[in-house]
Order: sequence, then C-alpha cells, then structure tokens
Amino acid sequence: MKKKTTRNKESIAEKPKTLIEELELEATPIGIDLGMSQIKIASPFGCVSLDSQVSITSQPNDVIRDDLEDLNEGRRRKKKNGRKPYTISFTDRANGLYYFVGAGAHELSKRHPEDFNPDRMTGVPETRAILYAGLTRHIEQFGPFTAPLWAYVGVPLAFITGEPADVDARRAEVRKWLVGTHRWEANGKSYEVTFVEAIPRSQALGAIFDFIYDERGQLVEDRKATLTLAMNGKAIGVISMGGNTWEVQTIEYRENEFKTVKSMTGGKAVGVLRLFDIIGTNGLTYAEMDERLRAGELTIPDDAVQAWVREGTGFVEGLWNGSSARLINILLVGGGVHLASASIIDRYGGRVFP
Repeated sequence: MKKKTTRNKESIAEKPKTLIEELELEATPIGIDLGMSQIKIASPFGCVSLDSQVSITSQPNDVIRDDLEDLNEGRRRKKKNGRKPYTISFTDRANGLYYFVGAGAHELSKRHPEDFNPDRMTGVPETRAILYAGLTRHIEQFGPFTAPLWAYVGVPLAFITGEPADVDARRAEVRKWLVGTHRWEANGKSYEVTFVEAIPRSQALGAIFDFIYDERGQLVEDRKATLTLAMNGKAIGVISMGGNTWEVQTIEYRENEFKTVKSMTGGKAVGVLRLFDIIGTNGLTYAEMDERLRAGELTIPDDAVQAWVREGTGFVEGLWNGSSARLINILLVGGGVHLASASIIDRYGGRVFP
C-alpha cells in the first residue's frame, strides 16, 4: 500500500503574484532612457543604469583579455565597483566589430565616437551596443525576461518636436529598429529579447509620472493636490539637466491627459558637457570627464558651476517668460541636478523637487 503523503501549508501556499501577473499583462512594460551620458532601464523587476561610453575594435584578441589593459598608455586601471566594460558583439556579425560599453570603455580603444545628435536614437550601431549592454546588466541582476517587452523610450525633446510629418518619421524609425527580436553576445555569452512595441516619449515627461503615480499607476496620496491644481489652470515644470542639453517641459492637465504647453517648452545644448567646456577637458573625452564627475574624482571650481547654472537658468527664464508663478511644482531631473539644484531652489523656493 502506498504511503499517503501530506503537504504542509507552506508548500501549497500560493506564491505572491508578480506585478505582471497581477496586472495580467502579456508583455513586460519597460522604460528605456537612452541618455547621452547614461542609459537607464526600468522594469517591474528593478532598475539599472550604465555609462553610455562606447569604443570600437575589430580585433577579437582585444576582447578576450581579462585584464583589459589600456591600449593607449599600457596601464591597468581598476574600474569602479570592480566592474569592467561589457564587450558587445551583434550575433549576425554584420559589421564584424566589437564594442566596449560602460565606464572605462574609452581607455580600451582609440575608436570612441561621441555622437550627440538626436538621430542616434534611430538605432546606429553604437546605440544598439549601449542598449544591449544595459539589457545585459538588467538580466544579470534580475534574471531573463520571460515575456516580450513593451517599451517606452525616453528621447530628447528635439527628437519629437517639429513638423508633424518629421516627428512621425522619427517615431517610425525608433519602432523600426527596436520592434522585433534582438540577439547579441556580451562577454562571450548569448542573449535574446523581443520587443513588441516601442513608443518614444520625452525624457522629461517621465519625471511627472514618477512624481504623481506609484509603480502600479496609483495616485500618490500626498500628490493629489498637484494633480487637482493641474486640472484647474496650473502647470508642472520639469527641468531635465542632461549630459548634452537642458530641457524644459511644461505640462498641464486637460481633457483627461497631460499636455505640453508648447510656448513654455524647449531645449538647449547647455548640459553638463557645456560645463566641461568651461573648465576644459585636458585631453579627456566627454565620457571620461563624466565618468570622473560621477566617481567624485573631478574638481570643478564654484565660479565655473555658477557661470554654467546662470547660462542654464537664463534659458529657462526665457522660455517661461515671467510665467513661472503659474507652476505648482518644478521637478529637477538628470545628471546635472546635484550641481545646480541649490541655485534653482534659491530662485524658485519650496516648489522645487530635485
């Protein structure tokens, strides 16, 4: 006679549902910010970031060196947190190239293009390599994706403003290169993901949703007043201080959706790279300067910071044109916030949220 087995309550207890199961989603929502200085990827499982630093080699022998010896100076450099740049190659080997991606990548090859044109969002090889490195980091930290991906892609304002036909064409270019199955190798290991949708959105706009809603799309209790006022003629300002640009997006709530106040929205190339120009790069690339800034290894004179902030806030004031009193809140985002926030709080007071 077979022995009867019993299952304890723990073994039959229902596992907590994941957010994807709870919302009954067939595709995993994912946010991708293709920043000029860093790529950021957020999903229901967690968030990762990676320096958008990329260099190129055609020599496979360079790829397999464990020590990643600097090609320019023959020296070794310990990377922050012990991480080395990823070595990315496209599975189809269409161009026969390998890409080093992440902090320290520019030390590994003399071929390190720095492209700050918004058109890089249309899937040039360097952007693909940066995306694949970011996805690799996400998979390493949170495990493989078990469903196709539905992506919202943060892009600069310049990419999604202008003549409607031009904007539609650029949006279509983003979908063209992202939607479908992607295969690549990172540090010799194969990866594959599939995107079923890719929708470009302003990088600054995401800050408003992050401010007002939680990760399940529910209104944050103490932010209800902000939304109520936005529905009654007030507006929310976002200043995004990125690597290449300062972008200002002013949003009001009309007809049950957030809409841009076009006359109070725009961007200018006065980002952190402009600050690097003020202090001088001393032969370093912009990406190497940014890497040192993030690591706390870059000394920037206060008068240089103030000159840079004045240039940026002058642009902001020109856009708002004396209408800043209409703003309920001013949200600050981007890599330049820690340098500029004190000056902006001094100017606009308690409405500012870094």
